[in-house]
Amino acid sequence: MNSFYHFTKIENLPSILKNGLIPINEENSKLVGDSRTGICASKEILGTVIFSARFWYKMMYIYHDKQIAKSHFNNTVFLKFNTDELNDVIIENDSQYFFKKTIPSDILNICYLTNQDGLIETDRFKIMLYMLKTINLDMDNILYKALILKIYADLKEDLANFNEKAYQLEDMSLNIFLKQENFQILK
Repeated sequence: MNSFYHFTKIENLPSILKNGLIPINEENSKLVGDSRTGICASKEILGTVIFSARFWYKMMYIYHDKQIAKSHFNNTVFLKFNTDELNDVIIENDSQYFFKKTIPSDILNICYLTNQDGLIETDRFKIMLYMLKTINLDMDNILYKALILKIYADLKEDLANFNEKAYQLEDMSLNIFLKQENFQILK
């Protein structure tokens, strides 16, 4: 099975639990000039790193400010789903897939980091840093090699200050996640 990752605002999670992930054109798509209706997702961790880097640079192009660009990551989470069902999917490149059908909530998981104390952190920027620091990259075979090298250089300080050994990347069903006592919708 293929693992796909999609990011969304934390405040959307109760609606997604009720209705599934619906193909619409949300704020982030409009922000980066994408007018299509669908669900944009990346495949596997490498695709997610590439897609996150591409989104990061679009935010930097728009705002020219690292803190504002970073704020687009803070109140969002990665949703993960596994499927081999690729009907009505536009495959744009190695990192980006565009789903045209609703993805049911019962196959959606929330990605999160657990720290050494077992506390859950959903900060998408931290998850991106974790992925960047832990993925095994074969730079000879990466289509977006220049992009990956650029994000490593531009986030050098953030990466140096992030201790990936203090975390573990996990996921749990959306339904169970929303029942966690320590979950709070951020606005």
